[in-house]
Amino acid sequence: MNTWVKQNLWSWTTGRQNNWAKLLPLAEYTHNSWKHNATCRSPHELLLGFKPQVHVKFMPTNMPSSIDRVTQLQDTRQETQKVLKSLQRSKDACKVMEMKVGDQVWLEGKNLSIKGTCKLLPKRYGPFKIIERIGQVAY
Repeated sequence: MNTWVKQNLWSWTTGRQNNWAKLLPLAEYTHNSWKHNATCRSPHELLLGFKPQVHVKFMPTNMPSSIDRVTQLQDTRQETQKVLKSLQRSKDACKVMEMKVGDQVWLEGKNLSIKGTCKLLPKRYGPFKIIERIGQVAY
């Protein structure tokens, strides 16, 4: 969840370092409207019992500041959607590395309990040959 919040806030603040604080209520609404994976419901639905709707279709035409604000929000929403789509495409493009028996791998030193001064120990150990596969991620 924290990763999602970080990515969402990053997309709102990219390119506009001077007015991002004004957009926090909209980011909060977006976050609270997003369905959770486990509950399949948004925080709005769980806390309020319904999903609040935002409609700005019926706006008086003699209020230029509100028209500017709605235009700015629409532009921001479109930019954010573009950023999120590009992040999703880059995430989808990453392939999970498949290792096979016989491949050679390096072990990261920080995950091993080896006696000695951390500064002087190697960062990696290996290469080691994979002999057998024990589980989906264990070799």
